[in-house]
Amino acid sequence: MIRKRCLRPQQTFDSIEYQRDNSKISLLLIFPSSSSSSSTTSDLPHYTIHLGDIYYVGLPTEVQHCCLGIKPRWAEQGVRWPIGQNGSFTIPGNHELYSRGFGYWDYFLPTVGLFNPQDLTKPIQSQKTSYWVLENDQWRIIGLDSGYDSYSLLSIDNSAIKFPSKLMDWLKNVVGLNPQMTDKRGLIFFTHHQVVSAWNEKPNTDFPSQIASLLPEGRTVLYLWGHEHRLSFYEKQTIIPSTISNKTLTFYGRCIGNSGFPTLAKELPVKARETKLLCYDDRLYHIHDNLFLPDVPLGYNGYATMAFVCPNKIDDTSLYMSYKTLSLKKDGQLTHENPTTLVNEQWSVDSNGNVVLIKLESVSEELTQAIHTDTNQNGLTLDHQSCCCTTL
Repeated sequence: MIRKRCLRPQQTFDSIEYQRDNSKISLLLIFPSSSSSSSTTSDLPHYTIHLGDIYYVGLPTEVQHCCLGIKPRWAEQGVRWPIGQNGSFTIPGNHELYSRGFGYWDYFLPTVGLFNPQDLTKPIQSQKTSYWVLENDQWRIIGLDSGYDSYSLLSIDNSAIKFPSKLMDWLKNVVGLNPQMTDKRGLIFFTHHQVVSAWNEKPNTDFPSQIASLLPEGRTVLYLWGHEHRLSFYEKQTIIPSTISNKTLTFYGRCIGNSGFPTLAKELPVKARETKLLCYDDRLYHIHDNLFLPDVPLGYNGYATMAFVCPNKIDDTSLYMSYKTLSLKKDGQLTHENPTTLVNEQWSVDSNGNVVLIKLESVSEELTQAIHTDTNQNGLTLDHQSCCCTTL
């Protein structure tokens, strides 16, 4: 969500920059509610961000059914992607590119972008590319396309995922990222694909290395992604994505792509210690009498919200984040009414532009914390308990 202050849109290199003060953003991978509204209401986010993966392969008909509210013949209604009071933005995942992106670029992108709060039926300025930046006086929020080459990478290792050259040129020449940059605002990156994974996914090396090459050494950033469909929190860490460049990337990582996918969330995260996994949501529910997924356990649909405030002084909180999921009704079905808040966080930016986690507070006892216990010199076991994290 973003609040309506000091809007300054700029069209540059087929990309759009939007600047806001005192703003709020809502971040969603897939929003499961099929309700929609063409008028502004107090509970609408100011902006929504879609983090990719329109199932199954992002065909035009799937975009229509899952994002544009058009009823498919096999369901009671279609799903309308929720537009914020002032707009909505998107980055693609791998699934949209399996069909070469025609549904994403030709059908979805024209329906998102900047909106008049009094008319949410069509944008006044549509999103032109699959990457963008939002910024205010304290923060720069950068959405990047890690799915672009997914069609050609169907048979190739994840490590080959990289940003196209045009995107890298935009980051350097328009956003102004470089190792000598003097801009000290906090950096928040969004990609569909993960930087680290505790669930034994092969690490992506190319695009994290590309980001590292554009940052001052040691600059701490906040990194949010989807792809794995598991809400998970990772400790601050420094990695060397590629041994070729030896550039380091220091980040706090969050997978916020929890979207009701048939998941192996109950599976033991085999790389929990190696990837510094802090806690995650492994709750499951069942859809009964479903023709497509009969009694298949699903992860809870969820989303994150971001509220930006003007700090009184440097190091004060300037970003509040909440991680939420939908709730179960008595009949066992999910509802977007009265969502369950799992974790609240407070973030700041120091005088050198490093992102700082001030507070992480577990609101729910249903998250699972990964507790690492050495059993012998050759291995470790993980004990799970439903308490997650205390205040740091």
